[in-house]
Amino acid sequence: FSTSPFCFVEPGHNFNFNHWSTEVQQINEKIKLLLGIPASKEAGDGYEPADNIKQIYDAIKNASNFAGIMMWDAADAKRNNNFGRQIRDRCLS
Repeated sequence: FSTSPFCFVEPGHNFNFNHWSTEVQQINEKIKLLLGIPASKEAGDGYEPADNIKQIYDAIKNASNFAGIMMWDAADAKRNNNFGRQIRDRCLS
């Protein structure tokens, strides 16, 4: 799904967590969703800074089937000023 504009969280695309949530719950109510994001600009299209991810997280964190955030890849996250820690610190503050 990562190459579909409907999956990009960046402004100007049609990302809609509620759409995905509804779709997967129709298949199986136990399915959990992860928000997958690129860990750096080099990791792929759709990269967003940590502050933007925090806004998205705040909007979806209470969804019953939201399971967390994942990113690709760990090496890119480390090279990008420890992007994983940036996300964690902002989302857990």
